[in-house]
Amino acid sequence: VNTACTVETLRGRNNPRSMGYRDMFFLYFMHQNAKDGSLPTLASLFKISQGCAANLIKTCAVIEEKRRLAFGLHPTWEEHKYLCPADFLAKYPDLRVIMTDTLGPPLSGTPANPEANNATHSQYYGTNCVKGAVVLSACMWIVGWDLWTGGIPDSAYMVQSGLLAAHQKLQEADDGPPVTNMVDKGFRLETEAADAGGQTMITPSFKRKNITQLDPVEAAFSTCVGRDRAINERGVRLPGLFHFMDKITIGANMSVTNMMWKNIAWRCNFCFIPLSVNLVHEWGRKSDMDLFKAESDGSGTLIPGTQWMATTRIRPRHARYYPRDV
Repeated sequence: VNTACTVETLRGRNNPRSMGYRDMFFLYFMHQNAKDGSLPTLASLFKISQGCAANLIKTCAVIEEKRRLAFGLHPTWEEHKYLCPADFLAKYPDLRVIMTDTLGPPLSGTPANPEANNATHSQYYGTNCVKGAVVLSACMWIVGWDLWTGGIPDSAYMVQSGLLAAHQKLQEADDGPPVTNMVDKGFRLETEAADAGGQTMITPSFKRKNITQLDPVEAAFSTCVGRDRAINERGVRLPGLFHFMDKITIGANMSVTNMMWKNIAWRCNFCFIPLSVNLVHEWGRKSDMDLFKAESDGSGTLIPGTQWMATTRIRPRHARYYPRDV
């Protein structure tokens, strides 16, 4: 209903310059979240040309990107220690653990160019796709990394996309320990990681040639790593809730698409409750039930400005603005 009413109020605005920022961002979010947010559909709804719609989307993407870049890539080492869950910090007290997992959004078809077809075809996914990554700090801060052609292996992706280099700059900027990359067993780049500022890798154990099963120590280690990485598996699903990456249109402006993908992943830090439930209390906030009870009968102590959280599951979740002593 809200979508229909808002679109109705915009009908007849042939001059896109008359659209305010709210209307521009409404079009921008429709393009990312609506079931049919294609340019022809948006141009028809808003009574503007497809080229104008594309320019408005790019403008909003650039505005959001500037806010994203202002936050920095990852929390600093001091922020990491302050915000990291207590159990995780006790297990890795002197390690700056960052988890990485790749994803392969499919293309809308098969590229006509043979070189593009080979570059985008992934044997793992069995289709033509692009490859991106969700990078998650141990304190649950989500970062979306650049989209590449889907045929690149995971290990090569981390090197060629500049992810290892970015982690090295992070360590050099705050004089903290080198990044410890916690990844799946498909990432095998210990040498490359060591060359990038002394980074290390934590991966599950994998079966070697002529070895039928893991020994007890390897099996226990793999189980431990898998349990610690479970939070990253859930983090990868969050950007997918926007449905923008369900299928990448062939011929789309990939520069803008890449920008919007990283914006969406960054936006997840503010749209969803914490991936780790214990952080709700560690960061000085009440649970949804506590907030609802306090809102309904006046009991409990509400944090200023959080009354609206009692009636919605969507709320800011990053700890940087919710310290323990609030």
